Amino acid sequence: MYDLNGKRILVTGATGYVGRNLVRFLLAKGHKVIACSRNAGDATAFMQAGAQHRVLDYGDTSKLTQQLADVDVIFHAAADLRNWGRETEEQNFNVGATGRLLKAGSGCVQRFVLVSTEAVLLGTGSMQGLTEGTPYPADPVGQYARSKQATEKLVLATDPHEVECVSVRPRMIWGRDDTTILPKLQQAVSSGRFLWINHGNYLTSTTHIDNLCEGLYLAAAHGRAGRAYFVTDGEPVLFRHFVEYQLRGSEDKISARSLPRWLVLYLATMVETLWRVLAIQSLPPIMRSQVYLTGSPVTIDDSLARTELGYRGKTFAQLTQQPSPELSVDESKA
Repeated sequence: MYDLNGKRILVTGATGYVGRNLVRFLLAKGHKVIACSRNAGDATAFMQAGAQHRVLDYGDTSKLTQQLADVDVIFHAAADLRNWGRETEEQNFNVGATGRLLKAGSGCVQRFVLVSTEAVLLGTGSMQGLTEGTPYPADPVGQYARSKQATEKLVLATDPHEVECVSVRPRMIWGRDDTTILPKLQQAVSSGRFLWINHGNYLTSTTHIDNLCEGLYLAAAHGRAGRAYFVTDGEPVLFRHFVEYQLRGSEDKISARSLPRWLVLYLATMVETLWRVLAIQSLPPIMRSQVYLTGSPVTIDDSLARTELGYRGKTFAQLTQQPSPELSVDESKA
């Protein structure tokens, strides 16, 4: 067990959805928190909340070493989320900046917790029943999955005598002040572009932001160096039920339109091919990674976190006070 009491904790990506909620979580527990973002103008808000603010120089290892000299624990939530375009830029941050952060922290930082994703396992095979023992796919689908997989491998391969590293993998993060999933859903519905895949009748695991903060904290305190841990809301729920709950207060009616998964996947493959041939840098209107992650069943077993970390986490039903409906089709044949 690693005692977090009295330790100076640094959170990267502190203005992002995960980062800002983690900062609040840590402050509420009475920890000394250094919130990091790329904008010096964020300092006032964080200082008013009780945290210090720091703009890290990810491009200069020597400066980064100085900036981390007083840090005991790092929660690395900063990431480039782009899934298309100039891949070298994304690799330079997700992999390169993480590597420099680890190098700079060697000798002073004791624990390093990476905010990872289930997308590190995104290939063309089944995403059902994922565990920490599920092997990485040799050819990840999508630019984001490739860079996050490479980043996680780098972190978990770090010599524990230098920095003890663990990785936490959430799935479909949601909850209060959501600036990731909910805005995209609302925009799709209001613009009339929303449609279901297989009527949304397949299972998905989810991770509430409060559960993720708990999981990250426990990983820092109890996680084994070199290990990844899944953190979810327990039993999977119907994707359709999850979306309908997110949009429960929307003024726009959710479309009943639906297309079969095989057709959407075929269209996504054709669109990606066209974008590559024409060297189009803008984001394609649909991509294979989207179909695999949000249009297909993705279920996760987080027993390892519950056993090794003491993670409990509220279930989706507890968080929403709504029972989850049963599947009406056999997804194994879908």
